[in-house]
Amino acid sequence: MLQAAWIYAQEECERTGTILELRFTTLGLTVFNADALCTRNATVSWAELARSEDIARLFAKVIRRVAEQPSLTSALFAEKEKLAA
Repeated sequence: MLQAAWIYAQEECERTGTILELRFTTLGLTVFNADALCTRNATVSWAELARSEDIARLFAKVIRRVAEQPSLTSALFAEKEKLAA
């Protein structure tokens, strides 16, 4: 199942250009955006994993959510450009 999550993370990387890291922690599976300063992450708890009937779908949902979140860096850059205009 972790391999499927990793493959999906690679597909999202290709689609969005976002580099994602998957980590098992004491909280569960955490997805990080490797390009951000820990501002973009999501965790699937061990309890959620145990209750899930479709773990692959749950992983995909969390991975996509992190990959599609706007980065803090790009938001700050856009704000700076807006103020300069």
